[in-house]
Amino acid sequence: MVSKSTLPIDIFPTWAHLNDVEFTNAKLQETDGKGIGLVATNNLTASVKTWGLEAAEGKPETEGQVWNSDAEKGERARVETHGHANNHLRKILQVPHDLILSTASIEEYSKVDQNFRQLLDSAGHQSTRADIMMYLLAHLVLSRRDTSSPRDLVPTPWTEYLKFLPRDIPVPTMWSELERALLQGTSLEVWVPTNTRA
Repeated sequence: MVSKSTLPIDIFPTWAHLNDVEFTNAKLQETDGKGIGLVATNNLTASVKTWGLEAAEGKPETEGQVWNSDAEKGERARVETHGHANNHLRKILQVPHDLILSTASIEEYSKVDQNFRQLLDSAGHQSTRADIMMYLLAHLVLSRRDTSSPRDLVPTPWTEYLKFLPRDIPVPTMWSELERALLQGTSLEVWVPTNTRA
């Protein structure tokens, strides 16, 4: 039986916490007319000024102090030492290694789940992209079922993650012929037919 509901995005932070995904300088938020997106919670460019041991005239005694662009101590993004600036990127979020989709992770999963191994052996091994798409599609089907059966895949965090995604995503590759005709004269005119055949 197919489930029609999706998980509310309000509980995504719980999913993230249970799966060791750490949002340090970002959060999920509704954006103006564009749906839900990842939005920075802090200024991601900060300045750190470190003056040399000899205090230059007119320069503050700030040796070793770290300041961000909002004049707060502690955050590090750009370091100036004797007139030299270095950019240091701030961490936005941290995703554990076992949630990264890669050839290795797909292969590891196929060792755990014999049903997926059969699927991969019969239709997979075309490319990394195709194997990852097959993995996600299999988990999407699993995530939409109300009941489990012995032939179901072994659930992973991706099974639950897919429940957060909207049921309908209006991308041009899913448009009708009439709607795709609206793309004439745009950069997508050539791209969309190519990708609908793939």
